[in-house]
Amino acid sequence: MPQAQRVAKSLADTTNYDPDIKETGALDLAKIIVDEKVEEATEKRICTAFIEHLRNENTQVRATAVRCINNVASRISDSNLTMILTKLSEETINPTKEANKDSNAIHATDKEMSEMYALAIENILETTHESAKEEVQENIIKSLGANMLKGIETKPEHVKIACLSICTRLFKVFGQLILRSATALINKDQFMKAIIEQMTKGTSMNLKKKAS
Repeated sequence: MPQAQRVAKSLADTTNYDPDIKETGALDLAKIIVDEKVEEATEKRICTAFIEHLRNENTQVRATAVRCINNVASRISDSNLTMILTKLSEETINPTKEANKDSNAIHATDKEMSEMYALAIENILETTHESAKEEVQENIIKSLGANMLKGIETKPEHVKIACLSICTRLFKVFGQLILRSATALINKDQFMKAIIEQMTKGTSMNLKKKAS
């Protein structure tokens, strides 16, 4: 079957009401990107499908989307990579809740998803940053930096910890670019203030340790 038909079928599967079919469609699309040459417009449609799954109420569908993103991150265009990292950072600080009337389960799911999204961002930064153009790296820094600062300053403890973990990797990978850039890619003073506040006034030892 030609690639265009396979992509169309798998994209249709990602919108199916059945979570298992959604996951199969996403995995098939990831395999196409990994194994074949894909036009950037088609690649964007596929990446958009993964992003839609990050908003799905089914936890397994979201987890599979993260797995697919990890698999294709080193193969997709810089623009699509930036788009995905931006969405992952948004979901890290505002994870979509699973449909569940038990409030305790919802909070647990929030924590698990924030941690999973954060880990995905860290892995992508570590494995793809060297191949990205400097302009793209700057866009990634700006996008992630803004969302991470918001998470550290205003979100619950588990989100603060996830954001601090991402910042550790972000500063390790892009520290030199942040320092030498002629334009302010992040608000360094505001970041330092937010991090120091978590070190001194954090609500738990785990949070204070992560901030240090």
